[in-house]
Amino acid sequence: MEHIVIFRTSGSYIDYSRYNCQELGLAKALAKRGYRVSLIMGGPKREHIVYSCNDYEVDIYYLTYRGVHQSLCLFHGWQKLLDEIKPTLVQVHEFGMFMSFLVTRRARRQGIKSVLVQGNYDTTRKPILKQYEQVFNTLFGQSVLRNVAAIGCKTKAAAGYVDRYCNRATSLTPIGLDVTGLSTACIGGGIKLGSQTVMMS
Repeated sequence: MEHIVIFRTSGSYIDYSRYNCQELGLAKALAKRGYRVSLIMGGPKREHIVYSCNDYEVDIYYLTYRGVHQSLCLFHGWQKLLDEIKPTLVQVHEFGMFMSFLVTRRARRQGIKSVLVQGNYDTTRKPILKQYEQVFNTLFGQSVLRNVAAIGCKTKAAAGYVDRYCNRATSLTPIGLDVTGLSTACIGGGIKLGSQTVMMS
């Protein structure tokens, strides 16, 4: 079975139970179609959660990280985790993330396909950060754009932002909404924490 790993490469923590996590919404949609899907995100502690709902499951891995900015961080143990779960395809988000550079470079070296979903659509307005962003995207971001097999952009503006750094075809991949928390579709499902299952309502 194809194993898709969605790697949220931003150095920021999302509590998916309280926030519309786009990556989890996508993971659920893919899992419903029969794919094996894992989601890797930054968190306050290393944790493996199996999100189960009716007839599908998604593995969620939280990894601790350190960094000076959400775009310039390093996840602890990410290479070992990828070796353990053996993805056949890796998806990263934003080519302006240092972890996107590391993950896509490693995937290329190991013969694993990687794809990018780009959401950022404009350069920051802050002068110092603007210069940093342009240098970073030139040194590392362009490597991401070269290494991925395909590029999806959430908006036409995001596609225009990608065009500033490469001349590659992109596909429009709009943002999805994870409606699980707004419906009763997953009553009877749960989140397995080791041997414990926390029921959802």
